[in-house]
Amino acid sequence: MILDALLQVSDAQQVTADAYSTNTVDAGNVTPKRQIQVGESMGYLMAITAAGTNTGSTKLQAVQSANANLSSHVVVGQVDLAAAQIVAGNIYIIPIGSGMVGLRYHGMYHDITGTVDYTVDAFGPIPLSQCAALAATYAKGYTA
Repeated sequence: MILDALLQVSDAQQVTADAYSTNTVDAGNVTPKRQIQVGESMGYLMAITAAGTNTGSTKLQAVQSANANLSSHVVVGQVDLAAAQIVAGNIYIIPIGSGMVGLRYHGMYHDITGTVDYTVDAFGPIPLSQCAALAATYAKGYTA
């Protein structure tokens, strides 16, 4: 997996209420508009690095907006998490849907219901082929 610091939209961001990512990706104000998600499937990679008391749920939303602060955003991908899934060490991939409208700024939005407390690192948009969940450990197929 390749992660680029310029595509990091959340860096140790603590989330306790509805919140936008601390950073945005600026696609630039060019004509024609840059189209993310043309050619290869893209998405966001989000890692929960710490978790407090969670009795609510969250919607991890990949968003784009014409505004640098991501207000009046358009949701382009979403993953719903229940309280039991908001655990330190969990990694989630939020795929971006096709047919994006080509707005300039890209980032994430945490849509909270109830009581949550977690800290995240998030990157995107990045090719889904470069996203990976935690590595799995398998039994050896040989004896030493």
